[in-house]
Amino acid sequence: MRLFGCIVFVALLLFSTYSSADLSEKYLTSHQRSCMENYNLNDRLEPIAVNFDYAMALMEGDENCKIEKNPALAVQIFHKYVDSCTDGNTSGCEHLDHAMFGLGEIYKNGEGVPKDYNKAFEWYKKTAAIHEDIWVDLALADSFYFGMGTKQNHAKALEWYLKAIDAGREAIKNDPTGELRTKERYSDNLNKAWRMVALMYMEGLGTQQDAAQAAQWYTLAADEGDTFSQGQLGYYYKDKEDYVTAAKWFLAAAKNGDAGAQGNIGYFYYQGTGVPKNYIEAYAWLTIAAAAGIQDSNKLLGIIKNFETQMTRTELIEAQRRAKHITSEISTH
Repeated sequence: MRLFGCIVFVALLLFSTYSSADLSEKYLTSHQRSCMENYNLNDRLEPIAVNFDYAMALMEGDENCKIEKNPALAVQIFHKYVDSCTDGNTSGCEHLDHAMFGLGEIYKNGEGVPKDYNKAFEWYKKTAAIHEDIWVDLALADSFYFGMGTKQNHAKALEWYLKAIDAGREAIKNDPTGELRTKERYSDNLNKAWRMVALMYMEGLGTQQDAAQAAQWYTLAADEGDTFSQGQLGYYYKDKEDYVTAAKWFLAAAKNGDAGAQGNIGYFYYQGTGVPKNYIEAYAWLTIAAAAGIQDSNKLLGIIKNFETQMTRTELIEAQRRAKHITSEISTH
């Protein structure tokens, strides 16, 4: 009888349905309550009203709260959120700039809506009108640089890239202890802005061509570990015949996986240009560059075969071991 009673009780639990009132807060798990607080949900875990956090969750989905990814619905909610905040309502509108910028990114990438650069550009402009930061400044700079949603204008692009740099520097300055991890969060964007300004000075886009000025901007990004900028500085100083400095930057970029820089530093070691002549290092770097399939890989293989004959068997084994070691370090970088 006791067993039968347990079965009946379990069956009742399995087949009973509960109304919203039945599922009152005392029946909710702490996890469910957390989801409700995070996304402004009711006790049935449905959105109570249009809200920014719920729209953000819909963009990527939240498995823990059983919110499935639905960018199309997120777009609708973002639009309603922006509309409600621009109709004179200020309550709960602290994320208005994020919502506007989010709509710009959504239309640029075509998430939940057809890709539309014109709409993306308009949303970026609306965002910048109420709040500027490095992200929206970069978005507008890219729009002008590539002519996405607006007429291509390199001078305007340069203006916005420089604004992005100022915004990034200001944000980092306002976090002197690093408690907010601002430098870490802004690093990629700052490197991109420095890199683009350098490129524009190097090519004379939107400004007078000035290679020395370009090198200064590249150095800012290269000092922060930007591989492309390190490689560009290698070429810049190579052209100026400052081979020691060129070798420094080629080696830095090579260690970060830049195949062109790997070929250059390998050839520098082979010739003893800017660095002491070293066939083991030369063999290692040239082998790695050739394996990456760079444009001059056949030429590199010819060089390798040429000086293989000048190496002892012990040196050749050491060079092959060195190449494997460097490749392993690059892959885990």
